[in-house]
Amino acid sequence: MYKPRVGVIRGGPSSEYEISLQTGSAVLNVLDNERYEPVDIVISKEGLWHINGLVHEPHQALRKVDVVFNALHGNYGEDGKLQHLLETHNIPFTGSGSLVSAITMNKVLAKDRLRESGLKVPAHIVVERAPLEEALTNGEDAVAHIYHLAHSKFAPPYVVKPVSGGSSNGVVLVRDSRRFAEALAKAFMHGDTVMIE
Repeated sequence: MYKPRVGVIRGGPSSEYEISLQTGSAVLNVLDNERYEPVDIVISKEGLWHINGLVHEPHQALRKVDVVFNALHGNYGEDGKLQHLLETHNIPFTGSGSLVSAITMNKVLAKDRLRESGLKVPAHIVVERAPLEEALTNGEDAVAHIYHLAHSKFAPPYVVKPVSGGSSNGVVLVRDSRRFAEALAKAFMHGDTVMIE
């Protein structure tokens, strides 16, 4: 009897590499070997695809599976990039499609869609790294300016977080101005765009 080949893709280039390895391992451990043929696909932090320790091009690896269980976390796994690749190769996979994944991984786009659907969402402002760094280089107290801008729109406490990314990486609760610069720095460690709610 033919057993569908289930590719469990784990690892990946995001900061959530280790947790993704654990997720994929858990899936492989519970996959019913009587019904399915598991194929463990590990993507290195550098983006190389491995099956049984051997490097494969993505299209080569995907020829060895019938369906994919996406166990990647964060960038590449949840932001629509892997989903787009799988859609291009007509490989069915778990989770949402590429467009929905891309929208939901971006907190600003996701909030826009929720608001358009009539749901209430918290007010926010967006801060880009480049203008902030330029202002700091010019000697401006840009962090204080951003804090006052946020304060003029909504009262603390503030949630400072990267616009993209998962697992609450880079998320800091700020109750007053004392930890604001530290919160921005932590959020910017995970991307070039930060949201303050």
